[in-house]
Amino acid sequence: MSKKDYWVTKDQDGYIDGWNDTEQPGAEKIEAETDLFNKFFCVKVENGVGVLDTTKKSVLETDQMRQDAIPSTKQQMQDMQLALVQLSEEKETLKQQLIDTQLAMVEMYEANLK
Repeated sequence: MSKKDYWVTKDQDGYIDGWNDTEQPGAEKIEAETDLFNKFFCVKVENGVGVLDTTKKSVLETDQMRQDAIPSTKQQMQDMQLALVQLSEEKETLKQQLIDTQLAMVEMYEANLK
């Protein structure tokens, strides 16, 4: 891995929330592995060196997977609601067909009595 100088800003917990490879006003100069560049909220600065917090990175990745799953869950619920509406409509159609069949049977019965 190669190291490079970066200028970073940090959030209130001390994690890097901004990266730049050129000097920026108000940014702190650090040295970090190039593969850490643009990893947000999981890299801290220790003695002027960027250090990956693997636990924090894992938590962020898990949170992201959960967030990514939410639209899928919402879509599944919408699909389920649509299916329920369709089943309700089919039930009403079958109910009407049953009533029509019963009426036709009554008419046939009454016709046979005459």
